Amino acid sequence: MSLANTRVLVVEDEVLILLTLQAMLEDLGCTVVGTAHSLGDGMAMASTLAFDVAIVDMNLANERAQPIIEEVARRQISVIVTSGYDAMRSLEHFKGRASFTILPKPYTFDELSSALSAASAGTP
Repeated sequence: MSLANTRVLVVEDEVLILLTLQAMLEDLGCTVVGTAHSLGDGMAMASTLAFDVAIVDMNLANERAQPIIEEVARRQISVIVTSGYDAMRSLEHFKGRASFTILPKPYTFDELSSALSAASAGTP
């Protein structure tokens, strides 16, 4: 599946990870339509921007990104949740939803590509 022109919202509080992720997305042909570094900014963008997939870090400056994930799911938009921590238990109620994919950190270019393809196809 081609990811060219896939519009992506990125919510990530770590600047180096964000820059790396943006470069990876551009290499895949995606368009980053917005980046947020905090829960508040992420909520604002998740509720107003037009995008095909959101990539959301579960932990944003010691706050859980669950409200952002809920907003994206409410809009019936696919979301990829990343985490370098053991946050998977708090994501259990999302598992099995067609619009929800978990991408553990650290991830590779190929893992990101696979997660985006799955999210774009609506498969968990």
